[in-house]
Amino acid sequence: MALEENPLLGNFIFPPYDVIEAKHVRPAIRSLLNQLESDLVELETTVEPTWPKLVEPLEKILDRLWIVWGIVNHLNAVKDSPELRSAITEVQPEKVEFQLRLGQSKPIYDAFKTIRESSDWETLSDARKRVVEVKIKCGSRCSGGDSGLGEVECVVSMDAKMATIEKAEELIEKLRSASWNAAIQDMQELKDFAKSQGTVESKELTHWDINFWSGRLRQSSYNLNEEELRPYFSLPVVIDGLFNLSKMLFDIEIDPADGITSVWNKDVRFYCVKNCLGIPIAYFYFDPYSRPLEKRGGAWMDIVAGRSRILCDGTSSRLPICHVVCNQTPPVGDKPSLMTIREVETVFHEFGHALQNMLTKQDEGLVSGSRGIEKDAVELASQFMENWCYQRDILMSIAKHYETGEILPEEVCLKIFSARTFRAGPLLLRQWAEVLSFDAFSAFEEVGLDNEQAVKELGRKFRETVLAHGGGKSPMEQELGSRAALSVAVPRRASYPSTSPARTKEDRARRHLGKA
Repeated sequence: MALEENPLLGNFIFPPYDVIEAKHVRPAIRSLLNQLESDLVELETTVEPTWPKLVEPLEKILDRLWIVWGIVNHLNAVKDSPELRSAITEVQPEKVEFQLRLGQSKPIYDAFKTIRESSDWETLSDARKRVVEVKIKCGSRCSGGDSGLGEVECVVSMDAKMATIEKAEELIEKLRSASWNAAIQDMQELKDFAKSQGTVESKELTHWDINFWSGRLRQSSYNLNEEELRPYFSLPVVIDGLFNLSKMLFDIEIDPADGITSVWNKDVRFYCVKNCLGIPIAYFYFDPYSRPLEKRGGAWMDIVAGRSRILCDGTSSRLPICHVVCNQTPPVGDKPSLMTIREVETVFHEFGHALQNMLTKQDEGLVSGSRGIEKDAVELASQFMENWCYQRDILMSIAKHYETGEILPEEVCLKIFSARTFRAGPLLLRQWAEVLSFDAFSAFEEVGLDNEQAVKELGRKFRETVLAHGGGKSPMEQELGSRAALSVAVPRRASYPSTSPARTKEDRARRHLGKA
């Protein structure tokens, strides 16, 4: 096949997923890397410390690599085959070698430093300053370079994150003081429960024992079996509820756009996101169902193409495109895909990541959407969307029995809300992003979750700040997140003195129902 006929190398807006095959990968990637190496050599030879002569050609090189390799990597995750794995395994070292070569380019690094040290620095927008600062950080020597980091591991780690070392230590101490006793008590309760069930390993529970007995204790404590709730959470109703929530919060429309482009599987849906005037602002693919023979497990969001001014396709900026991928049980006959509450939470979570990229208004492609956002803040939008699953009106709108239409009983909602913080003491992952999402969602709670107009206004504000700026501005500087900068809040999962159902269930449920 001639290279000009290779679908991976075409000039497309939407990837031609229906015609890309494993045989296209080796020649396409090698041809692309040769071209990008030539472009990089030219850039290094002619580079000047200006936006048109440095950043714009660099973005074009990076974007082409991101898109083509992103397509290949995506197909490896959702349409795996021995032939595709073999092709990727063969060319991946060559791709990594080019990435390292690009990332370690001293002419490019020096040009970025010159921009930062020039008299024009203060005239740059916040987003352009962020681009320069990110590239300088990424180009600094591992031994410390100009940052003088030496062997201080925590400084190296925090350099790519939003929080300072002092704030991180403050957060850790607050988490420790709030959760230590609860964690000890949680573990003792778990051991006591395991012992009451006759297990011989109750004195020394291993990690797998903890997971097993936690599930049994959760079911016993709350009389809540998530599998039995599946009939109340059908995927079509959940997705409608998610889209309606997004419309209410962010003043957008999400319309089916199947047929505009090709997909990799017949079950994949394609959507267009429009603003309040009906103008398209983004697109996304939704691949909902499990396919064990060819699709890896889990759920994720990928960027197909980010918003960019210099990579426009005839509009003022190129519109963002995303993948949202889940692994729900496929429908059978007239029975739709049925979900657990955790799976509902996962869909909301991944769509939050997609919204971060689709609703960005940042035109500097290197920091649009989630690109450029600090590692400890990248979960803000996703965890923010998770919180809405546990808001009463939203939950009741999506929890309808797929056969009878019966709404989930109120007492079951109470159990779901209470069980959310089950064994919260030991669960302290993604703390800083959770602080930020807690801070943002608390702003909505303060205006009243039942105050639709106030929630709408605050949703627009969240969109125009946290989501719109993308990586062009630190989330710490966003107005909705300002309180986290003043006083590090303890995440809601660890904010209760105890997770014992008998002592905290009613208080937690009332909070979710707005009766506290």
